[in-house]
Amino acid sequence: MVAWARIVAEFLAPGGYLALADAHPFVYVFDSANVTPDGMPGWYAPYLARAASLEDDPRDYADPAARLRNSRTWQWLHPVSDILTALLQAGSRIDRFREHDSCVWRVFDNLVERGPEDYAWPDRPWLPLSFSLRATKP
Repeated sequence: MVAWARIVAEFLAPGGYLALADAHPFVYVFDSANVTPDGMPGWYAPYLARAASLEDDPRDYADPAARLRNSRTWQWLHPVSDILTALLQAGSRIDRFREHDSCVWRVFDNLVERGPEDYAWPDRPWLPLSFSLRATKP
């Protein structure tokens, strides 16, 4: 993670910034394949795990009808603290960090569409689904 942040900083001019928006790492702790009795996603992986997991899923989050030919991937969960600390250690200044109650794709089967590319929990915010940040190179 620190190497990634250093590469980002290397490409930024002084005063330049990284704008990052992604699924919140909490999302990857749960999975719709393990639904709880109340219809919520069930537990899948520990949030603080650092080991990679091998995934074999032919679905494409951007196009639910599409099927991937090369569906095996290695996945790493990076807690928020790892992301922020790596950026700080690379010399960036964190100007803004926000957690959001929606995501641009239906990451869980029970999410409802609030608008174009805006999926949220069905009745109330449960956990953040995405985050955004801005980190500037001084």
